[in-house]
Amino acid sequence: MLNGTAFTQGLNTPSARFRVRQYLPYLAEQGVALTESWARLGSYPPGPGWRRLPWLAQALTERAGAVFAR
Repeated sequence: MLNGTAFTQGLNTPSARFRVRQYLPYLAEQGVALTESWARLGSYPPGPGWRRLPWLAQALTERAGAVFAR
């Protein structure tokens, strides 16, 4: 069984439904356990400037925590 994590923008985001969730049953049939993790800070960085660096540090920490928790 393979395990994986998909990072999406949230529950009501159409792109997550069409790009990730519709394939979950097929992946499970093939032995792939995929979990969805929502980005708390948003998937896109803030506008240009000093706010990008703290966003990047927090986003990397959040995603690394989700991956290594599995």
